[in-house]
Amino acid sequence: MAIPQTPRFPGPVSKQMLDELAHYVIATPYPFVVDLEKSLGMTLATVDRQELFDWAGYFGSKLIGHNHPCLYEPEYVTRLVRAANNKVANPDFLTPECLEYYRLLYRLAPETMKAVPHLEVYAVNSGAEAIENMMKYLVAKFNAKRRAGNRNITGRRFLYFDQAFHGRTVYALGITQTADPVATKDFHGLHIGGNVKLPFPAIDNSLPAAENERRTDEALRTVELVLSQMAEDIVGIIVEPIQGAGGQRCALPRFFAGLSALAHKHDVYLAFDEVQTSLGPTGKVFAIDNFDLPHPPMAVAVGKKFGCGAVYMQEPLEDIGVLDST
Repeated sequence: MAIPQTPRFPGPVSKQMLDELAHYVIATPYPFVVDLEKSLGMTLATVDRQELFDWAGYFGSKLIGHNHPCLYEPEYVTRLVRAANNKVANPDFLTPECLEYYRLLYRLAPETMKAVPHLEVYAVNSGAEAIENMMKYLVAKFNAKRRAGNRNITGRRFLYFDQAFHGRTVYALGITQTADPVATKDFHGLHIGGNVKLPFPAIDNSLPAAENERRTDEALRTVELVLSQMAEDIVGIIVEPIQGAGGQRCALPRFFAGLSALAHKHDVYLAFDEVQTSLGPTGKVFAIDNFDLPHPPMAVAVGKKFGCGAVYMQEPLEDIGVLDST
């Protein structure tokens, strides 16, 4: 007779904390509680003295692991506490710390955008907020371009891709088609409609290389077809270099180069969601710098490992106040 095995997780201390959490908030954490003090590098320690290896860096949020010595240097800790305890409304009140952060953001800009003469960057609170502000930026530029040409404002539609995940805020939900419908099913009526979902040619390693090439060509032909018929109504194309929530789905680099060429041909903005992929996991600071894009994107949104959200923009906005975050 088999002896019943006691589940390893959660341990007794973790279980007590998880049970208490359930009284306060609707959440389903993993079945353990992380001990931040005892975690080191990519090793997670639990409050029950167990250890796990974090292969995903908190879903792309962790840059250098836990308790790196640099994070405890006295000067750094003092400056961090000062900035955190005296949080100001940065859009309205400049501090040396804020300027230093913007200086760093600017220095880290995507290589493909560094030659842009009027590159700007704007920091917000989170990745989802970066996506929201990036979409607002693209809409504002789209409308300004049409007004300058004495053309009607024909629409605010975006092209996005199957199994994309761009956030749970209202505007971002309009371009999210996650594999788990719970994030979107009750909220599609809240946002501006008319966005167009396109197939994402994810590489399937069970198929011959020629088939993945064919699927890439087919996806680009679909984009070309839509733009040839609707470019006047399309604000832009928004795409992730790697679809994270879709299951780490990658496309061939030439797919993104093709998107860049098509967007340029049809005078449609191309923007990238690098909330998960920026700051190094693909071998470069930005994943798009692996793609040899023929034209710089109009905007790139980041978050997670940056410690906040930010939007890199190819051109400044004419109207101050369109983007804001206190």
